[in-house]
Amino acid sequence: MAIFNYKYFMIIFSFCFIILVIVIISAEYLFLLRNPYERLSDDRQANATINLEGLPAASIVSAKLNHGAGLNKAYDIGIFGNSRAVMLGAQHIKAIQGRTFFNFAVGGTSFQQSVRSLEYLANHGKAPRVAIISYDNAELQFVGIHYWPAPIFELARFFEDGAILLREDYGTLHQRINDLAKLADHFSGQAWHKFELMWNFNFLLQRLNHFITLWLGSDQGPLSNLPDGSRVQKTPIDQINFETFRPETSMPRAENRFLLIGLRRLTRLAEKHGIRIIIYESPLAPPLALKYMSEPTGPAIETRRWFKRGCRNTILECYPAPIFKTENSNHWPDCCHAPADKLGTFISDIINAPSRP
Repeated sequence: MAIFNYKYFMIIFSFCFIILVIVIISAEYLFLLRNPYERLSDDRQANATINLEGLPAASIVSAKLNHGAGLNKAYDIGIFGNSRAVMLGAQHIKAIQGRTFFNFAVGGTSFQQSVRSLEYLANHGKAPRVAIISYDNAELQFVGIHYWPAPIFELARFFEDGAILLREDYGTLHQRINDLAKLADHFSGQAWHKFELMWNFNFLLQRLNHFITLWLGSDQGPLSNLPDGSRVQKTPIDQINFETFRPETSMPRAENRFLLIGLRRLTRLAEKHGIRIIIYESPLAPPLALKYMSEPTGPAIETRRWFKRGCRNTILECYPAPIFKTENSNHWPDCCHAPADKLGTFISDIINAPSRP
């Protein structure tokens, strides 16, 4: 009887565990049922805001990409990046006038998420005709793999990354194999960490609470996220002191290899789907930009070397970080988030620049 009870308990436990895993993994896909970015009526569009309060980065990525993939027609122009690009709205970029636009950037995400996001949209036939991608200023040494889709379930994609790296012609084969080992170690650690975040009880409650609120149509009042994917930026009135800024120490060796791999993947997308892909390094506040332009740190030089390698002899359009006028530095909220109007003017200029044949 005890053995029977034990087996009965194990069957029930296993069944409940499987259901729990399915619920947790599926929580990121609730936006397939109802998406906060679904089209609003014209009379609500102008003053509407989007409720994303309390959602983790992975959920916001899911919401934006499921919105883009579910459209009848792809956007003409899309912005990709993180908090250094998420404040860009159509009103900041003159070159967007007359064309459809959406900002797919999500705060806290890395360059690899931008690559994965554009791939996701392309695989669903909804990649924007022009994709503008921000990658973090090399002095920041910002690291991380993509959040969504969950990287732990994308092992096949990692093996593709490994094959891309081994086909490169830098160094020796032995060196590239060593780099691949670093890549595997870095990827496994990061992927497992993001898998653990999926099981975070507070994040799960936030996602479920947000979905219920969205489904019931509760009025949350004016919020900071807008229907075009951008986020309202708050800029300070008083001048910001940048004296305490210090460049970050060197990122893990694998990150620069992933940067190269990401650029190779973007080249493939541009060639296969006819997407115009523009990539720029995010700017620093003018006093910092002037300082580190003349005296770049060693890690930044190394990162830019890999970036140039990935862009060289491709149809990608790659731009260094712009340097804005010093008198505008008091409008910067911090060292690395440019005022939306200034960055928007730069984006507009590079969109209007002749694309490569």
